[in-house]
Amino acid sequence: DNNKVVHAFCTTVAHAIVGTVSGTSVTYGTAVQINTNASSYTSTAYDTANDRVVIVYSDNGDSYGYASVGTTLLLSSNQKSIVYDANAGKVLIVYRDGGGGDEVKGIVGTVDPSDNSITFGSAATAAATQNFNLAAVYDSNAQKTVVVAQDYTDSTGTAYVATITGTSVSFGTGVDFLAAAVNNNALSVTFNSTDNKVIVGYGKASDNKGYLITGTVSGTSISFAGETAFSSDTTTNYISLAYKAAGNILGIVYNVSGSSKIRFNNAVISGTSFSFGTEQDLVATTTDTTALILDETANNFVASYGDGSNNYDGTTNVVSVSTSAVIGTKYYVTTSGGFSSSADTPSVNAGLAISTTSLLLNGDS
Repeated sequence: DNNKVVHAFCTTVAHAIVGTVSGTSVTYGTAVQINTNASSYTSTAYDTANDRVVIVYSDNGDSYGYASVGTTLLLSSNQKSIVYDANAGKVLIVYRDGGGGDEVKGIVGTVDPSDNSITFGSAATAAATQNFNLAAVYDSNAQKTVVVAQDYTDSTGTAYVATITGTSVSFGTGVDFLAAAVNNNALSVTFNSTDNKVIVGYGKASDNKGYLITGTVSGTSISFAGETAFSSDTTTNYISLAYKAAGNILGIVYNVSGSSKIRFNNAVISGTSFSFGTEQDLVATTTDTTALILDETANNFVASYGDGSNNYDGTTNVVSVSTSAVIGTKYYVTTSGGFSSSADTPSVNAGLAISTTSLLLNGDS
């Protein structure tokens, strides 16, 4: 609501900082210390109903998870992800339960803006098997959260659909998005609000390249199609995705070449297909993490990472991506007045792209 971005990070202790994007630049305020103990594994979500940013992190001393308001979650976990469920008006924290066999679990949080407190329901189990590396995203069309995780036994990639009812969460049966080994530190997921699909980014252990696959939620299940490689580098990891509705564009930031370069690429989405732009090297440095969000005011991607050339300090690049049309693709007028390769209801034909900037009006493929 304030047209800002919020970063949560750990030096030794946990901090938060507010950024203001202007064009392709970003300026930051003063970092605020959240706690006094050594911490790690932060994740943030914006509660739009209560106008609050909820930050979760791990205390390295007791291994409990904490919320930024200081409420202890009764879980033992490092890896976690938090999303805001707009339909329920709640946040959902999914995590690997270190005290419960590394099972994937979820717990619902309710924010009280009057005193900045948060209360929690009971934890529920998504997968009663050992897992690591997880990510989550809210599907606003299905009003569900999609959780992706890496199975510890065989490293396969599995997705679970979560439903919030009151202060409880339940999970559907897991569905493999990759029935083969996923790389460590290479798992991300975002939501395509134009086509109402989720997109998973991952590294495949068989060739160590970066891949995308598209998922469609139906009830409490999900199906996948259209696996596509986005990076030919055989050392792709630390993948982060973000989505831009204007132009139906996916942003991707990732690490390549033995963790020595941070790269960005974008893709125009058409159904379950991707038309990629040109890879950009953001910086030639090692990293131990990446993050990517869309600043909706500037409509630019904000890529952040730990800069290995500067003591792994947090570094940010703002990337502008033009909304070029894909030649030969049929476009429709959306209900918001834009153009998309997927039809809204009712379906209104715009035309056929005859260049990256021109449509043949009412043209048909």
